[in-house]
Amino acid sequence: MAKQLYKTVRGLTDAVLKTPDGTLLVLPTAAGGVFNPGIEIQEIDASSRLGEMVLVDTYAMARKPTIKLDWKQKNLTLLAMRLGLEFQPTTNANAKVVNNGLLITKNEYSPASNGFEGFGMVGDQELALAAVLAENDLPKKLTRQPFNSFNPAIPNTFAQGVNGGSKWSNNLIGKYVAFEFPQILANAIQLTENSYADFSVTMMTIMQDRSIMQWDFPSVSVKLDEGEINLIQPEMSLTFRVQDDGSTCLSYGITYKGTAQRRRCV
Repeated sequence: MAKQLYKTVRGLTDAVLKTPDGTLLVLPTAAGGVFNPGIEIQEIDASSRLGEMVLVDTYAMARKPTIKLDWKQKNLTLLAMRLGLEFQPTTNANAKVVNNGLLITKNEYSPASNGFEGFGMVGDQELALAAVLAENDLPKKLTRQPFNSFNPAIPNTFAQGVNGGSKWSNNLIGKYVAFEFPQILANAIQLTENSYADFSVTMMTIMQDRSIMQWDFPSVSVKLDEGEINLIQPEMSLTFRVQDDGSTCLSYGITYKGTAQRRRCV
C-alpha cells in the first residue's frame, strides 16, 4: 500500500491550446508547465485581551491565476502567440536576400536553383545594394551595373541577376562585401495586424500509475508584456493570464480521471 500513499505526478504529457473559433493549435510537446492559482488573501485582525492586534481569520479576496508553459522548440505559431499577432499566407511578400561579410573569390556567382533562397528573383533591380569593406575599415557603397553588359574592369561595381546571381568587379576579389537584393515572394507567410492572444488550454499530467489529471482553462490570454524572444535559441516560454469566462464560479477546472481511465499508448 506504500505505493498508493506516495503516488505522484510523473510529468506533463499534453498542453492543447484552442482559438476562440475552435481551431486546435499543433505545437511541439510542452517541456514544462507551472500553474499559479494567484490567490490574494484578506487578513482580519482584532484586538486580544492583552490589547494586541492578532490575526483572527483569513479568506480568499481574489483569484488571478496564471499558467507558464515552456517549449524546447519554437515554431511560427508560438512566435505569433508571443507577439499577439497572427501569421497568414501572402502572395505578395517583400522579402530580401542578404549577406554580410562575404569574401569575394571570383567575378561571378551562379543563380539559385529551384527550392533555394533567391530563386524567382528578377534581375537588375534598382533597389539592389552592395558595399565593400574599404582599406580604411569603413564601408564603401558599390555602384550597380547592368548584369548582361557587366564590365569587371570598372572598379567598385557589382551586378544583380535573375534568381540572385551576382557579378563583382576585379578590384573586389579578395575583399569582404555585404549585399541586399530585394525579392517579391508569391508564396510566403507574413505577420499581420490580426490579434492572436486569446485561447483556451487543456493540460494533462500523468501519475506514476499512468492515471491522469486534467487541467482545464476555458479562457486565457498571453501576457504580452512578459518574456523576451531569443532569436538564436530554440526554447520558448509563454505566460498566460487565466480569465473568467462567466460559465462557472471558478476560472479553471481540475479533474482526476482515476485508475479506470489510465493513459494508453496509441
